[in-house]
Amino acid sequence: MEEQQTIMYAPQWNNMTVDNVVFQSNNEVGNFNYPPNVPAYKSIMKFLLNCPLNKAFTNCPSVVYQNFLREFWSTIVAFDPFPSTDEPEKCPLKEFFIKFSVLNGQRPLTLDFKTFCSTTGLEYNNGKYVAHPALDVVKKELGKISINLIYLDKTLVLKNSFPVAWRILFTFVILVLGGNYSSNEQVNSIQQLLAFSLITRTEVDIGEIIYSNLVTKLLNKSKLKYVSYPRFISFTLQVLLGSDYTQDKKFGFLPPIMSNSNFTKDPSKVIVIELMVHMIAVKNWMDSVSPPPLALKPKKGKSQTVTPTLPKSQGPEASGALSKKIKKHKSKKPPTKTKVTPPKPTEGSEQSHSVSSGTVPDP
Repeated sequence: MEEQQTIMYAPQWNNMTVDNVVFQSNNEVGNFNYPPNVPAYKSIMKFLLNCPLNKAFTNCPSVVYQNFLREFWSTIVAFDPFPSTDEPEKCPLKEFFIKFSVLNGQRPLTLDFKTFCSTTGLEYNNGKYVAHPALDVVKKELGKISINLIYLDKTLVLKNSFPVAWRILFTFVILVLGGNYSSNEQVNSIQQLLAFSLITRTEVDIGEIIYSNLVTKLLNKSKLKYVSYPRFISFTLQVLLGSDYTQDKKFGFLPPIMSNSNFTKDPSKVIVIELMVHMIAVKNWMDSVSPPPLALKPKKGKSQTVTPTLPKSQGPEASGALSKKIKKHKSKKPPTKTKVTPPKPTEGSEQSHSVSSGTVPDP
């Protein structure tokens, strides 16, 4: 970015500039592949693939541009659009607006809660949500799947308090939905609430939780060098900017995908878990769907939106429809189920199995 003098930096960041904004791995794209020799992962992975947050797990821009994120994070300010001294209570954080600028200050933009949730896939229940349960209620429910109850008494719960197969759900909450840089092995109170809502089908407003967390970070007067929720923010920028969401390729990179190293590859260490009743129903909703392609090469001057949304007219039978559309395959014949042939591992990589690649025999 050459004309940095035109950028109006956010006052709360003190001496921050676009040059000292730092990127670390968080808010990654969900990875639904698991080791083929560990079938105990199958049930929980099918649940995560079919759950209402699937879109939030996988929505991502075709390219993440560091310069856009740097300028966004350097100029971003959260504010109450309708401040009032008469109200005894503070404005809910979800009602705050976020203003910022990009393109060297030439494009001032404003982001609100509704836009953030609709673009990221965090709006999953048409605005119909329940109040957040108390922390003791959350911990009591998590205790039903815990193998180490003593750790539930702590504010930060260790992932090893749960069976290995359950830990992957917490990994999704921490790495895929998260915007923090804390340990991947600890589950904070917000992450416990998100896991609770998935496990119990308690329809809390997860979008509000994440947006409010972002606003809280912005209202903090301490200097924050790390960009929070880079995947969600990049996808929102792509929607807001449209055709202007493009820069020199050297500033862009593909959205990071959750590493396969998060799966335990020793089948003796991963026992089969029993899902909650509603989780079984969600798991069985689709026997086969195709995950979105995650490594598409963007066309020059254009951006692509990668989402796992299935055609409404076809419903659950539309497995593979997205991948066929991307390949511009125009066959009108209905998709046929095929047996899964696990891909041969390439040099330096390990074989993995996808819960969404055709019909998988039950373990």
